[in-house]
Amino acid sequence: MHLDMNKLSPENWMYGMRWREIKHHKGMQVIWACTFLGGALAAWYLYRLSTKAPDVSWRHTANPQPWEKMPQTVQYKFYSPHIDFKKRGMYPDPARPDIDLRPH
Repeated sequence: MHLDMNKLSPENWMYGMRWREIKHHKGMQVIWACTFLGGALAAWYLYRLSTKAPDVSWRHTANPQPWEKMPQTVQYKFYSPHIDFKKRGMYPDPARPDIDLRPH
């Protein structure tokens, strides 16, 4: 088996990585757009988790346990469609029945 070194050049095996090649292929444009969009959304979500979530403590001396000092009216959940944190906070709904499981 003969190995042709010209076929192993970066011009051949890196096809689709340059703008002049991508702009002629609509399928490659979609793949690159989805890849960059996915990376941007992942970076944004990582940033949001590290700045908004009460599980992350950046200053251990000033606030070692930030989840204990969170006010009840702050929305730190990413998606919570049924709870209005500004009105009710994290308290249970007053119309909910008592679910105390301790024996009476």
